[in-house]
Amino acid sequence: MSMFQNGSPVVDLQSPNMGFMSWLRFECQVDCDSYPHACINEDLYQTSANAMVEQGYLEAGYNLVAVDDCWMQPGDNSRDPISHQLVADPQRFPHGMKALGDYLHERGLQFGLYLDVGTITCANYTGSYGYEHLDVDTFAEWGVDYLKLDACNLRQKKILPSFIEFGTAIQELAHQKMMFSCCAPVYLGHNETLKVKQQHLYDILYHEAGCNTWRNFHFVDNSWPGLKRVILHWADYWQDLQSIPHGFNDADMLLAGDDVPSLLPPVQAQLQMGFWAMISSPLFIGADVRSIPPVYRKVLLNRHVIAVNQDVSQQRQASCVLGCKGSNYKNTTNSGSLDVQVWAKLVRHGQSVVLGFFNLNEQHQESSISYEFELERGRGIAQCVDLWNGNSGSSKVEELPDICAKGRGQISRHWNIQIQRESNNIKRLHIQTLGVLPTSHRMLRVDFFDTLQPPHPPNQGRTRDKEPKAQ
Repeated sequence: MSMFQNGSPVVDLQSPNMGFMSWLRFECQVDCDSYPHACINEDLYQTSANAMVEQGYLEAGYNLVAVDDCWMQPGDNSRDPISHQLVADPQRFPHGMKALGDYLHERGLQFGLYLDVGTITCANYTGSYGYEHLDVDTFAEWGVDYLKLDACNLRQKKILPSFIEFGTAIQELAHQKMMFSCCAPVYLGHNETLKVKQQHLYDILYHEAGCNTWRNFHFVDNSWPGLKRVILHWADYWQDLQSIPHGFNDADMLLAGDDVPSLLPPVQAQLQMGFWAMISSPLFIGADVRSIPPVYRKVLLNRHVIAVNQDVSQQRQASCVLGCKGSNYKNTTNSGSLDVQVWAKLVRHGQSVVLGFFNLNEQHQESSISYEFELERGRGIAQCVDLWNGNSGSSKVEELPDICAKGRGQISRHWNIQIQRESNNIKRLHIQTLGVLPTSHRMLRVDFFDTLQPPHPPNQGRTRDKEPKAQ
């Protein structure tokens, strides 16, 4: 029986991780002669750490540098012949992994490192099967704060027991607390209803393996189809994923600024950032953090959107209230989710609600999306703010203008916000966002000024194409 039975992870993670992870942009590039500034080596992580500090990423909350696959010495020399400890490639990491960890810690950053439970990693480097406790002890000696554990090259029935074994090894560490990121769900099927309600997979990962986060679904590749595939998975299974009461669902890395094979349009990078914020996924920059173009840097440093991601005071994941499988929408069946969606997340202990309006349609015209909900008696609206309005890319929090006239309602370029008082003195907030372009989104935060309970979940929504723009 695992010592995690009815337990919890070693690190009590209060909000999703934020940082830089190397796989999306650099994968397993180990030819440092041909690519001296773009290969998996000591210099990559040190210069990336410097950029995170100097360009405001650390100040905004991105405080972790995660070394992914391919850091080890390849072949038969991957383990020390006497101690059997893993050995970093001496040509690419001449000072060793402990020195790299010290370098990161000196700059206020956490140190993340990759392992695989299988016999070999996903990129065919040495795996940890049979060496679980030794490898965790080695990571502790090196000062690793965050273990990313993959599950390539292992029979499916052995995956969960292996993750539990790793979790036990982390629990037994005397002097090092280590966050545990688990990729097991990716390898155990994509039916979240089955994983949540029948297999109780996420309860096992949290209580028995001690996982803080888990990858639920496919790797997100740097393309619109790849990004949309992940979002639609969340839309189809949002109720199951929202029902997980602990840990954090990980939708994979952020694409903003990654130029391989090519840069996503900024509106699509912005859409991903907004969606990841609504579902409280870890925010790991996947681009070369040293050279992210300013327009994408602005996306990644939007402090208001980051705050939505980090706020789990009321909900760990937003509710899909329009356009998703199982949500309240008209003229559709429960067979699948639509391209136009509205998500709602209560934040600030229920004193605010954030609304995300997503247009995932890449082929047709812009849409105007309407949404309304009832306010509790006695509750008023202090202000409404567009979370992408006036985003300068500063790592500091900037004030945003009120666009609903302190709760009286207002029409602006992108919004038509009206407050209707019904005969029984109930107020309804009607929100219409105008002309949402294909593959883009909008985010609105509504702040309340009383201490009553948060509003009832919105119960009506509709979409219309080509609504006239406000004058």
